[in-house]
Amino acid sequence: MTDISEFRKLGRDQFEKAGLPSRKLEDWHYTDLSQSGLTQLPLAEEMRGAAQAGVIHLVNGFLQGQPELPAGVVLEGLEAAAGRMGTLLSGADRAVTALNAGLFNDALVLRVSAKVEKPVEILSETRGDVQFHGRLLIVVEAGASLTLSEIHRGSGSALANWVAEIFVAEGGELHHVKLQDEALETTHIAALGLELGKGAKYKGALLHLGSKLARQEVYALMAGEGADFSLDGGTLAVGTQHIDNTTRVIHRAPGCPSHQLFKTVLDEQAHGVFQGTLFVERPGQKTAAYQMSRALMLSDRAAMDNKPELEIYADDVKCGHGATIGDIDETALFYLKSRGIDDSTARRLLIEAFLGEVAATVENQALREGLEERLYDKLGALFGRKAA
Repeated sequence: MTDISEFRKLGRDQFEKAGLPSRKLEDWHYTDLSQSGLTQLPLAEEMRGAAQAGVIHLVNGFLQGQPELPAGVVLEGLEAAAGRMGTLLSGADRAVTALNAGLFNDALVLRVSAKVEKPVEILSETRGDVQFHGRLLIVVEAGASLTLSEIHRGSGSALANWVAEIFVAEGGELHHVKLQDEALETTHIAALGLELGKGAKYKGALLHLGSKLARQEVYALMAGEGADFSLDGGTLAVGTQHIDNTTRVIHRAPGCPSHQLFKTVLDEQAHGVFQGTLFVERPGQKTAAYQMSRALMLSDRAAMDNKPELEIYADDVKCGHGATIGDIDETALFYLKSRGIDDSTARRLLIEAFLGEVAATVENQALREGLEERLYDKLGALFGRKAA
């Protein structure tokens, strides 16, 4: 545990020097936390309760009971994280991640050693006007596979600061579904670090519906030849919500495909951000990488910032990126209305189809239907408010 103690101290020291990030930092140009006062919130007190059947349940970052997990998945002790924790997400420019390192509550350490058919669900509940710092480390061993579902929800004017580091070894596979559905008073900051070995595969689906301010960082390292990374993201933001998706995919090995598609729907005075960098190092020959951000604006008061970037040092690659911002397709809207569908219902159907493509990428039927149901609920509330 000495290493973990040193890790915590280093995190606290780094944060004390850097403080909360401001627009002066390029990666935080569109999301300023420097005057938020979030670190003045009291630290969440330890909360323990009974486990939920079949669910890894956390309240303010604290594990509730001992969950039952399928064969091939083991929840290990914190000592098992020594030597890996912080190796993907660290550095003086990661102040919020450093804050997590210094203050994290329980750290979930999951080891996957087989092809696991049954999904594993992590349910994180936020309670109260507090700050808490959750941590997740997953090791998928060679040839193993897992489907992981994360649901984040709750109540309170809280700071939920999550860090996840995932290592997928040769031939391993992880399907990862995350629903960010926090209360509209909560700030949700999350960083995901991912390392893929030879022939490893990661397929992710991310849906943002909640939080007054949310930022999801994804750092993916294609470390082994033939690694495969895919991430589809969706955002539905209303009122004054601010949702930031920032990704960086590093191609360090040859023959690694990567795909990113982010879809954003903004209404009223909501603000969306997509920053995506594709970085191809010299060894990353025969890279096929693509990223796209598409935003649908329902209000002239909403705002969207797109910043896709390519940085390529290899010469045998196929890379592309793009960004679009627009209104609802008037031709499609006219077509639906000409079939007797009223204007409000037609608009809702088009938005459902636009964002529903993110949920459609989820292979597990129960998880896919869960995302669709929650998306449709929020759209129903949005259009109900408009009708009123």
